[in-house]
Amino acid sequence: MFPVIDSNGNLFVSDPANNRILEFPIANPASHTVFAGNGTAGNQDGLLPSTTTLNEPGNLAIDSSDNIYLLDTQNNLIRKLTPTGTLTTIAKLPSSLSLHATPGGIKGFLAVNSAGTHIYFTGLDTTLLAQYNAVYKYDVTTQTLYQYDESIGTSYLGAMALDKSENLYSITYGSVNQLIKVSF
Repeated sequence: MFPVIDSNGNLFVSDPANNRILEFPIANPASHTVFAGNGTAGNQDGLLPSTTTLNEPGNLAIDSSDNIYLLDTQNNLIRKLTPTGTLTTIAKLPSSLSLHATPGGIKGFLAVNSAGTHIYFTGLDTTLLAQYNAVYKYDVTTQTLYQYDESIGTSYLGAMALDKSENLYSITYGSVNQLIKVSF
């Protein structure tokens, strides 16, 4: 899984097999604490790691306020973790949108703009048989989900990054390996 680093230098990584998010503090990087998720598969928001549940969290993204965003892949949710550890659900995604693993076993690539108002992620739309993987944008303010509808054929989207103008860059792998740029 791809980690994120907050403005204090602490590293966060998802642990999908154990349904939790781990924090490795800069002061003692050899140790870690559970930042969210009590290890039980579920869908419970809250403040304490012992009371919150996740179900196979995917990759992480972080905004300029150190809020962490994740795709809760088995629950089909976009979730947010504040710097104090409060876990909230941002959006429930359509059931036709699969956030499960790609053939490479990687779950839920995502990126977030610096303000935390636009969340970009990859997913498999099970209603579009010809489209293996698509790019989506979720607008937190309007609670609207957008799909970039240009098929990438039999390739899969990989790691994602945003520039300051919110152009999204992603690598593809599979039948064609390339870097693509998506502008919504």
